[in-house]
This record gives sequence, C-alpha cells and structure tokens, in this order.
Amino acid sequence: MKMLNYVKNILTRVSFDARLFEKELRKAIKPLRYGVEFFAPLYPRARTRRLLACLAELQTRLGYLNDVALAEQLLALDWN
Repeated sequence: MKMLNYVKNILTRVSFDARLFEKELRKAIKPLRYGVEFFAPLYPRARTRRLLACLAELQTRLGYLNDVALAEQLLALDWN
C-alpha cells in the first residue's frame, strides 16, 4: 500500500508531464534497486536476480529517454 501511495504522490507532483514523470520514476527506482541489492542475500537468488535485472533494465531505458530529451533540448537551442 505504501508503494501505491508513493506512486500516486509522484503522479500528483508531476501533473502528467511525461518527462518529469520519467525523471521522478528514475529517481524512485534507484533507491529501490539499491535496497533490493542490500537485502538480496535474504531471499531466493533466482527471484532477486530477476527483479534486479528488471530494475536495471528499467533504469537503463529511462536513462536513455532522459538522454534523448536532453539532446532534443540542445538541438533546439539557437547556437548563433
């Protein structure tokens, strides 16, 4: 239930701005991944490995989207 409230809070703060949502989601996933890595030895290896792989892939993809958004902003600048 805490996670659902957390996600609702993020959605309220970002006002459905896709880029801001991606940034906030990326920021939320990072400590989640580190927490899972810390507690992983307490749980079955196959489950934690799969979860960590998913979180890492999600972080990578969100990072890529962030890079693309930044590149778009830089390309839109007037360099003259």
